[in-house]
Amino acid sequence: MITFHPLSNDHPDLVHSPLLRAALLTLQYTQKHGSIGLTKTKAFKRVFVQWAVEHFDWPGSSAEEMFRYNKVINEHEFPPLEVLHYLLVTLRLGRHFKGEFRLPALIIAPNANRGLKSLTAKRDLPLHPQLVDLGLIDHAARQIARHGPQADLFLDLRPRKGSGFGGQLDYRFRKLVQTRLNGNPEGKVFHSLRHYVATQLGRIADLPEAVRKDIRSWRPRASIPVSSGPAAAGYFKNRPSFPVVQHLY
Repeated sequence: MITFHPLSNDHPDLVHSPLLRAALLTLQYTQKHGSIGLTKTKAFKRVFVQWAVEHFDWPGSSAEEMFRYNKVINEHEFPPLEVLHYLLVTLRLGRHFKGEFRLPALIIAPNANRGLKSLTAKRDLPLHPQLVDLGLIDHAARQIARHGPQADLFLDLRPRKGSGFGGQLDYRFRKLVQTRLNGNPEGKVFHSLRHYVATQLGRIADLPEAVRKDIRSWRPRASIPVSSGPAAAGYFKNRPSFPVVQHLY
């Protein structure tokens, strides 16, 4: 009887997985170009299909083999891409939006309410699939449709007169912590989470300093601003594991 053994996120054998390699290439392509065009049947357009055939290096389906008898290839004619497309959407790692395949993300940038603490804070923050399942993207779309592109995501978190945005967020966080931590006897505050992440980053011996600063959105003033965290992306591409924070919910 054949048994399957689950692999950890940092298992060395994953480097040899054609499916994982193809998924990373697809997500990197989407991040670089902003989106992938879709046909009316919601398949990837031929421009990307051709790129995928040339870059996936899929066993038994090399570019030379695929283009031997066809000048153009559709998604369904390249089965690995068709399966991968289904998996990315099903796992909420990507979504269809207005005729395009996009990565669900929050764009951290200055808006009508406030600016950013530093230039390095500007970045695209990928959304956890659970937030997508809870309807965050649909909620954001409704807010934009009703109030325009500068709409507030959560109207009830608008600052009250004489206070800033942090006041309402801190109040909600403290109520959550008190509820989930039996009254919060240790006096945890919002910054406790930030300090926990910083502490855990410091305990990873082989984590480059540039990666720590990318994750914490911090750079010395004399450094060149980095908005997309390239050091972190390069590091975690080969080592996806990271210490787990206990959930509050």
